[in-house]
Amino acid sequence: MTEQPCYHCGLPAPDLRFCTVLLGQQRVFCCPGCLAVSETIVSGGLGDYYKFRDQPATQADADDNGYSRYDDPRFQQQWVVHSDDDNYSEAYISIGGITCAACTWLIEKHIGQLSGIESVNVNLARRRALIRWQTDQTKLGDIFQAIHSIGYRPYPWQADREEAELEQENRSALLRLGVAGIGMMQVGMYAIALHAGALQGMSEPLRDLIRYSSLIVSTLVVFYAARPFFVAATRSIMNRHLGMDVPISIAIGTAYLASLWATISGQGEVYFDSVAMFTFLLLLSRYLEMRARYSLSTEHRAASQTRPDVAWRIENSVPVPTPPAMLNIDDIVMIKPGEPIPVDGMVMRGNSDVSESVLTGEHLPVTKRTGDRLSAGSLNGDGTLTMRVAATIEHSTLSTINRLLEHAQQEKPRAAQLADQLAGVFVGTVLILAAIVFIWWFPQDPNKALLIALSVMIVSCPCALSLATPTAITAAMSSLREKGLLLRKSQIMESLAKADLVIFDKTGTLTDGQLSLNAIAHTPDRKEQELWLIACALELHSSHPIASAFKTDSPLPDTGEVTIHSGHGIEARIGEQLYRIGTQEFIGLPAAALEAAAGSGDISVWLADRTQILARFDLSDNLRESAKETLSLLNKLGLSSCMLSGDNSGAADYVASQLSLSDWQKSMSAEHKLEQLQQRQQAGSIVIAVGDGINDLPLLAASDISISVANATDLTRHNTDCIMVSNDLRGLATLVSVSRKTRRIIRQNLSWSLAYNITAIPLAAAGLVPPWLAAIGMSASSLVVVANAMRLLRT
Repeated sequence: MTEQPCYHCGLPAPDLRFCTVLLGQQRVFCCPGCLAVSETIVSGGLGDYYKFRDQPATQADADDNGYSRYDDPRFQQQWVVHSDDDNYSEAYISIGGITCAACTWLIEKHIGQLSGIESVNVNLARRRALIRWQTDQTKLGDIFQAIHSIGYRPYPWQADREEAELEQENRSALLRLGVAGIGMMQVGMYAIALHAGALQGMSEPLRDLIRYSSLIVSTLVVFYAARPFFVAATRSIMNRHLGMDVPISIAIGTAYLASLWATISGQGEVYFDSVAMFTFLLLLSRYLEMRARYSLSTEHRAASQTRPDVAWRIENSVPVPTPPAMLNIDDIVMIKPGEPIPVDGMVMRGNSDVSESVLTGEHLPVTKRTGDRLSAGSLNGDGTLTMRVAATIEHSTLSTINRLLEHAQQEKPRAAQLADQLAGVFVGTVLILAAIVFIWWFPQDPNKALLIALSVMIVSCPCALSLATPTAITAAMSSLREKGLLLRKSQIMESLAKADLVIFDKTGTLTDGQLSLNAIAHTPDRKEQELWLIACALELHSSHPIASAFKTDSPLPDTGEVTIHSGHGIEARIGEQLYRIGTQEFIGLPAAALEAAAGSGDISVWLADRTQILARFDLSDNLRESAKETLSLLNKLGLSSCMLSGDNSGAADYVASQLSLSDWQKSMSAEHKLEQLQQRQQAGSIVIAVGDGINDLPLLAASDISISVANATDLTRHNTDCIMVSNDLRGLATLVSVSRKTRRIIRQNLSWSLAYNITAIPLAAAGLVPPWLAAIGMSASSLVVVANAMRLLRT
């Protein structure tokens, strides 16, 4: 057989152990390093590298397993975020081989010892690490090598690869579970024969034949089905940290070796049935936990899958298929009916109903017209839209939401951190206790001593304690994400659950923040519709917030010679006539007749031609539809509400009266708002502050929990603890309610875990819990914790 060259480096590939399908063909590699690097190049969208290279790549260094290739900026484009204002980078790294909380503790501690590492957070549920490091002190390849050196399998995080890895993990777990299940049933039948023979009499040759048959089946169970336990335990011991798989491995290994000795020597009891049974039950527990974690970790994945593979960029008036990642700001893109929005943008032409349920949780579509904003991930309806790109794919609303959600899920509350730290101590204590129990029972009943010690090790494994907090937090975050509520840090859920006061800004928070037309006063010689269309045509050229009130689906007259007077108004020609729209001072004409007509808004905009004022448009910032119900819901939850407004007009009085607010103040500067907040905090209140503008930042920064509403400025959104993606203020009540339920479920989980261990260990030490029942008890405790946490998904 002709020796094939390595597809990546060109060196001889002596066998076919390292091969995979890339770019539609079977490829052969000389080592796992070249295989890993080549897969990364292709999965990162850089497959053209192999088409246009002029020579093979240099061979992957065996010492670093090819991880030094990740230092190349080309490999980092898709999954490493580099900070613009400092020397730090941040990346998600998927890690294979994680089995328990002790693994996460070990990885965090080991990586944290590298120079230049600012933070390491490993998510047990998603088998993924979020690492932030100083690029001039540590290379990414060194981080990969450090993870590999302690026995885990690191690879760049990508949604598709994570999905494939989870599927592979699922297949492997099912196969091991099947082998253990069949082995348990077979050895169980042999055990029945042995027990019956012990009671009724059985010849030694027949007994030995059944024992050797049990040994063969049990060997397959121990060395194949139970292998993950031994691998994880070996890794923990080599790194001088006791993980939860250590007592499990010792229990399985000890029972198997004792049974092996009894079979060979013909003396003593065999425990093959116990070995096979609790291996099966432990694997079943792990499999059910894995499926539950998989369900939790994919709750928000649908959002990132709503982006289209192709965007239609307009080039020379022709739509050209373009990858969304190649779109730049100010590109013109056509959105066809039924297509997802690829990036954030502004509607230039057309109108259509757009579903934003992926982002906001609101299932009713929103009508989008010229001048409205579109968000990546939204789904276009029946109309065709033409939009101008406002943000690249990396900085789109959808990407920001997913990034913030990932950060929040990676962070660990204090309870979870404490559980991880205590896991090793707890396991060490269990091993010492099992040894003491064995020593105590051996003089009294040697046949029972080993089984009782095994039961103690199995029943006391603290898996449920480690799962208690992270499963509840993951479920809560997924539930809130579905409702358009995005937490930056999971730790604030504890403060949210204790909050007793909510301080609101008025404009843009309790009100829509968008002006709308209340009434038109006009001269009798001109039609109202005609004047309205003229005003809309002039305001179309303005980016001022007032211009958003002048929208219509009707055709607009053509404008020419447009002049924008910033802060005052707009001047433009329609046909032969010159028109002005803006403040009364900008118009500069008498308006006695229109001034006599009663105004019905907060702001008046005037329209005039060269000789006279033609119309006055009264605009108002209306109260949010959900504001009154929100305050009522918060009151039912025991929270007081307060409004602090910088507005000195009668609008503040009107809003307070409509909401029946007794605690409110107007004409408040940012400093005065901050003073009010501090006074209430000094009085013992835990305060939630809700705002939308830059002037609210001092108040938001000093509050215990800060929340920005959907229409908040980018700077405000980036400096708050929670972002409301939905416009529905009732999400505030949902946020508090879910936080309280999460705290309650975490306490229930921790209480159950501790109560189980406190009760089960003495019973096992007293010889009342056989090994198979101990395995069921440990598995059941973990499943109860996961099932209890998943109730949050139905909140």
